[in-house]
Amino acid sequence: MHICFLLGTCGLYIHSFYAAPGRISPVASGAITSGDDIVPYFLLQDGPPGFIGIIVSAILGCTLSVFSGGLNAAATCSYVDIVTIFRPDAPPGSIVRTSRLLTVAFGCGATGVAVCGSYLKVDIIDFSNLASGLFNGPVCAVFLA
Repeated sequence: MHICFLLGTCGLYIHSFYAAPGRISPVASGAITSGDDIVPYFLLQDGPPGFIGIIVSAILGCTLSVFSGGLNAAATCSYVDIVTIFRPDAPPGSIVRTSRLLTVAFGCGATGVAVCGSYLKVDIIDFSNLASGLFNGPVCAVFLA
């Protein structure tokens, strides 16, 4: 609810900014081709000084938070589900070292997939749907069995 109000207010502000007398809309002037590009255009061209840095740092901070949480979850699940089968009585130092190595391995794997995706010109959404489709069926079967 609150985010909808905030985004709606931002949209109204940008609309009123370009609807003011003497201003030409960037879509009408040909500076951008679609109304979907209005927010980045506004931030880069007409936004307050330094605000683009705040936006970029917020996006990077959220991305790093989600990425590190995903790596931690993947490493923890792998350790608990796989490694404990082979080493049920591992000492605490070994557990930490193994989980750190798993985190690095998953991080390198995710980075490799991203790099390969950019070189192969594969759309990340299509690739994500493909990977999910390959693994969601067997995982669902395991949990239903």
